[in-house]
Amino acid sequence: MKMLIVGAGATGGFFGGLLAAAGRDVTFLVRDKRAAQLARDGLVIRSPHGDVQTPVKTVVARDLNRTFDTALVTVKAFGLDGAIADFAPAVGPDTTIVPILNGIKHIDTLVQRFGAARVVGGVCRVASTLDEEGRIHQLAGFQELLYGELDGAPSQRIEALHAFMSGARFDAKISRDIVQDLLGFARRGDTTDRQIVDLRDVIRQALKISELQTRSQGIVVNTTLPENALILEAQPNQLSQALCNILQNSAEAILEKRRDDPRARGEISVALRSTGDLYELLIGDTGVGIKPEVQDKVFNPLFTTKASNANSGLGLTMAFKIIAEHAGRLELSSQPGVGTTAKIAFHRPDKSPESPTF
Repeated sequence: MKMLIVGAGATGGFFGGLLAAAGRDVTFLVRDKRAAQLARDGLVIRSPHGDVQTPVKTVVARDLNRTFDTALVTVKAFGLDGAIADFAPAVGPDTTIVPILNGIKHIDTLVQRFGAARVVGGVCRVASTLDEEGRIHQLAGFQELLYGELDGAPSQRIEALHAFMSGARFDAKISRDIVQDLLGFARRGDTTDRQIVDLRDVIRQALKISELQTRSQGIVVNTTLPENALILEAQPNQLSQALCNILQNSAEAILEKRRDDPRARGEISVALRSTGDLYELLIGDTGVGIKPEVQDKVFNPLFTTKASNANSGLGLTMAFKIIAEHAGRLELSSQPGVGTTAKIAFHRPDKSPESPTF
């Protein structure tokens, strides 16, 4: 296996350096300054498990003219768009892309650019930093890299990847539920503990994040929120992310409908109310709708009703998991050609914590 490692910083340099030291065929895609640094000093890792200094192969974007079996993407999330343009020439029909970035949004970005068949999931645990001389310092003893198919199924390419990763002095593991691992990693990256929040504020945050997409696409969002606060114990950023995923799904359903009917009405309605023992949130759209025969599959990882590969199918899966972890319930009702409504329910905090029913 020939692997391209996109970036040679604190994360990519750490795992890639250990792979190179173990004799694996890895090449680092780097900038000119980092390439000169690595050519002069090799890749240097200072670790409580023992130091490493090894020569490595590098390439800069302008000289990248061949494909690789695997691309390990280790850049910061804010640099992903630029990195995609740089490593795209290395992606062939059979290339597997393994991203190990913070959060989960990068999965959809990579799927949109390269197609769902090329992207798998990856999560790492390492505390490392890069000093001014380009040396990588491991700050704690843990060093773990997980990877797996997004649908959890076994595959020959994951087995081949595991054989390549194993025996390189870090903990390499196949995950059978990489979606849950990604979600757990995103939670660990959220420094906000559970707190008492006003559910209206969480909704407003999600609407603000989604506003750029909906406004630019001419989609009208109608919001109905109660005058009084609806108090809930929650991780606000995680819950807001779940609502953003639902809103994005609604917007994409409207755009899909407009491909057949450019004059189709584009509206999303968001309504929150307190009724009995429950807080109920309804997010409805005038999109293309979901066929009855697939409605029971919409929360499955990788399942998507989209006609193209523009979406990984993880958005609703993540939303379902986050809401469930807040002792809530998410259901969809849909009519093809008319639209879809997401129904979310939470128990009021002074009521039973069991999963609510509609």
